[in-house]
Amino acid sequence: MMTLEGLKARMEDLIGQLDFHSRFYSMILADEMATEAELLEAIDEMLDEYIELREQIHKLQG
Repeated sequence: MMTLEGLKARMEDLIGQLDFHSRFYSMILADEMATEAELLEAIDEMLDEYIELREQIHKLQG
């Protein structure tokens, strides 16, 4: 299990990735860097990881 600091750092990294994917969603599709299904799957996986990390942080804090 990661330390609280490690979990928070990973959450910040995920937030940055989610921000990038959401801001440049149209560009990524237009440049054919990923299909819409691939992009949505990646975002879904990041959100799942974010939720898991949040739960782990709550356990460590509580």
